[in-house]
Amino acid sequence: MSTFETIDDAGLALRIRDARERVLLCAPGFGDPVSAALIDAHGRLGRARVVVIVDGTAQAARLGYGHFDAVGQLSQAGVAIRVEPGLRLGTLIVDGQGWCFATPPLLVDATMEKAVAPNAMCLMPAQVEALARAISPPAQPFKEGQFGPAAQPEIGAVTAKPEALASVQAALQADPPQQFDIARKVNVFNAFVEFVELSLVGTELTRLRVALPRDLLLAVSDRDTRERLTTSFQLIDPGATIGREAKEIRQAVDKLRKVHTRVLNPYGSITLRSNRQRLEAAVAAVQVQVAAFAGTVKNRLQKEIDHSRKQLVQSVLPGLKAKPPEALLAGVVGKPTVEQITRWIDRQLDQAFPKVDDIVSEMRLVLTIKAVTFEMLKEPKFQAGVREAYPDVDFDKPFSEFTAARSTLQPSLEGLGR
Repeated sequence: MSTFETIDDAGLALRIRDARERVLLCAPGFGDPVSAALIDAHGRLGRARVVVIVDGTAQAARLGYGHFDAVGQLSQAGVAIRVEPGLRLGTLIVDGQGWCFATPPLLVDATMEKAVAPNAMCLMPAQVEALARAISPPAQPFKEGQFGPAAQPEIGAVTAKPEALASVQAALQADPPQQFDIARKVNVFNAFVEFVELSLVGTELTRLRVALPRDLLLAVSDRDTRERLTTSFQLIDPGATIGREAKEIRQAVDKLRKVHTRVLNPYGSITLRSNRQRLEAAVAAVQVQVAAFAGTVKNRLQKEIDHSRKQLVQSVLPGLKAKPPEALLAGVVGKPTVEQITRWIDRQLDQAFPKVDDIVSEMRLVLTIKAVTFEMLKEPKFQAGVREAYPDVDFDKPFSEFTAARSTLQPSLEGLGR
């Protein structure tokens, strides 16, 4: 017998079916083949000779430590289930032999469905008996020929009630685990790519518009101002220097997107996860540029806004002087003077025009990174799109390794009997 062995669910089931005296299994969880073998052993050896300890929580099932249906099948067959929440070690004792084995979750590794490398160690006879006593302590003798109650086991001291197991099963039905083979694909892609969003906010200065009161709109007289009006007023002159500088920043962000991201329609933009530091460094450089622009543009922006206001006042003043609106006339005595009209216009513009500090404070470049989602991966075009976006990246190697360890559907309990 080798020291190292390969044990998966099928291997566990095979060893359990060979049992003639006892079976002690401690594991976070297991699948249908193991459940069927334990039910068989329970029928052949008796309740006291089959000990099963599992994690017993919905979280363990969602991580892929076995399939919780298998635990429910044991319970329905009358096999006592002891629970140890958080259990991650695997131990199997069959008659006088024993093994410790790794139990990686199916969410990241298919070892327990089909092991392809050594993942277990055989135990020495002394180790087997020591573990057996720790798992299922014998009754303690208190005088010759008579025994008292058994000592407390070191693990799995609580026997799960059927209703408690049913409650976990109901929780898993309401929020079922992911399909583990698909979830592992998600992990593979997450190791390579992630979604990226770059949002440049507050630099579209020449597109800033303010809604003007109807009385002012109707009073605009000169052609240049009318060209900047629809139902609102263009705040900054399109030819202003700060507009050109803001455009240069937007061009820098566009270049950043072109170099560091790939557009994957209709999903969004992606980047190589291994190049995140390079992307973040490039984004940080442009963020410095945005911050510097915001720091220097404040005074110039105020001048541009003041210039626009002055232009607007000069444009509407003649029309308001010729035909003052009711809102203006209601606040003066007699015919309004030019000074009164000008102050009235200023008050209307104070309400309509934004504060420079508010405009500058919104200038920023935001980087948002998101992982590949389970739902995204189910789209048939996604994987092909990623490969096409990065033709020089060897995606085939991790996927060929994944395919070799792909999860398969659990076999039915039918036909797995002895």
